Amino acid sequence: MTQTQKQTWMILAVIAALALGGFLGFKFYLKSFIEKKFLVLTMKEQNKKCPVTYSNGIRLDSVTVKSGSKFEYHGTLINVEKEKLNLDSFIDITHQRIFGDLKDPSLQPMKDNNITLAYLYRDKNGKLLSEFIVTPDMYGKK
Repeated sequence: MTQTQKQTWMILAVIAALALGGFLGFKFYLKSFIEKKFLVLTMKEQNKKCPVTYSNGIRLDSVTVKSGSKFEYHGTLINVEKEKLNLDSFIDITHQRIFGDLKDPSLQPMKDNNITLAYLYRDKNGKLLSEFIVTPDMYGKK
């Protein structure tokens, strides 16, 4: 193989590597962009309904999107003060409810996009009661 042929193959290899790198980079960027757009649209739709109070005395105040792929639900126990709450019992019951809710088919897009869910609960005075984090690898485990 002549020097010119070697240089030609080297240039072609570099071009192919750059094209592949560019394609993979664009694919990653596009997936990230679509995922972020999905989260923001979902957040906006949820926040249009907020605040909403459920029969169990929990009010969904808002939904936020945090860095990465974290979707946070902010709720308030409207008739409860932290000092008067059996926190261990609340955490146990809420933990069970959250994992039960993960079976809801409406959460499938969250599962498909590997979204981390966070549930933050405050008492009627705004004191943080608990934060539950559900990572994508936890979906469907309970």
